Amino acid sequence: MREKKRIPNFFFYRDCDDFANYLNRQAKKGWHFREFRLGLVLERGEPRDTFYRVEVFPKGSEDDLKGNRDTEEYADYCREAGWKFVDSVRKFCVFERIRADAVPIVTDEERLENVKKAERVILRRLWFLWCLIAFRNLLEWLTPLGGSFPAYTYFNPLSLLSVMLVTVIGLEVLLKTVYQILWETDHRRKLRAGEGLVLGGKGGRILLYLQHAVLFLILCIIVWVLIRGNTSLNGTETAVLWGVLAMVAVFFGAAAVLAWLRPTDGLFAQIAATPIIFLAALVVGAFAMLFAWDGTYPKKVSDPDLLPLTQADYSEPEGEITAADYETMGNALGSLEHGDITYTSDTENTLEYDIYRSDMSRILDRIQEDEKNRYWWQYRQESDLWDAGEEVAAPEEDGSGIHYVVRYDDALLVLYVTEPVSREQARKIRQTLDLGVD
Repeated sequence: MREKKRIPNFFFYRDCDDFANYLNRQAKKGWHFREFRLGLVLERGEPRDTFYRVEVFPKGSEDDLKGNRDTEEYADYCREAGWKFVDSVRKFCVFERIRADAVPIVTDEERLENVKKAERVILRRLWFLWCLIAFRNLLEWLTPLGGSFPAYTYFNPLSLLSVMLVTVIGLEVLLKTVYQILWETDHRRKLRAGEGLVLGGKGGRILLYLQHAVLFLILCIIVWVLIRGNTSLNGTETAVLWGVLAMVAVFFGAAAVLAWLRPTDGLFAQIAATPIIFLAALVVGAFAMLFAWDGTYPKKVSDPDLLPLTQADYSEPEGEITAADYETMGNALGSLEHGDITYTSDTENTLEYDIYRSDMSRILDRIQEDEKNRYWWQYRQESDLWDAGEEVAAPEEDGSGIHYVVRYDDALLVLYVTEPVSREQARKIRQTLDLGVD
């Protein structure tokens, strides 16, 4: 028969009374709280009617894994009031009543203020962490600096995974923030109305279920990207994803070890262990990538017969093919095809093109503006060759070629050719690439 059991601590600071009531019920069943160590450690004993109280220690820190000198002084103060200190972690302090005439440790107003400050610290950390994760996405999607990012990132499967995770995590943090504001407003109103402060209730459980749902959704997103073949993940990208997951697992594992060891100065221990943890994460991540990599690179071919468009599709090129390159990528946001082929005789005849396809006009608009701005210093002129919604031609200053940026409803063609194309050649190119063709 087990003498101890360990239970995850899913309580928020807003749930201090629910937390204490849970420990009271366990004590009546013969399971008595002893310490925090990777959760709540309960020890088997005689069933008794024990009265616990859980408080938020205002001088505590989120990095505290064990009580310190301030906690000891706080415990001595509480013992004088009739409460025996049992254990603490982060800002949680658990007390057991040792006198029937024990007085409250703090007033309701002080208690609410302590909880409010503690929860706000967590929210600030969550927002800071989210901003770090989302920094690149925020720059790319919401600021003019987005044009400096390569256009292919929109259609890279890992980029899509990043956007999805940032969105889901951001929504969770936003909901927590809104709930905290409503919670504080409601409890301040109750105190002003003379009602007693009760920390807990249905709202905390709903928030906990939401947190579990978000975690499950994140896992589903990662698994979906890993196992779905049509996400266009190549071997290299899959290996990178597994490597990142392995590194995250190392960081969580290290946090679990520290929570088990419970050093007195939790923040100092985390700082001291950071170089070792970081090195271990890099090593484990590298091994995970090597193990998961199947030896393949992004889809890329050099066989001219496999290119969707060559000069031979719309003209009669001279010379021999000396260079050819074709690659594709895609995700739920759209797809990108890149082709590059050169014929060489006395001169070089080069064709280079990028075909972006997406149902999201915002993406195509962003890429279109970026491509047009690349040639702002050159003479640009409106084109009337491609039967498109908008066409721009930008000849090279030295006459070595011309760039076309051609926009259709669901596609964008960025084309470079050595010689300008005629209307008939443009028609053949559109038919070959299925652009603007009914």
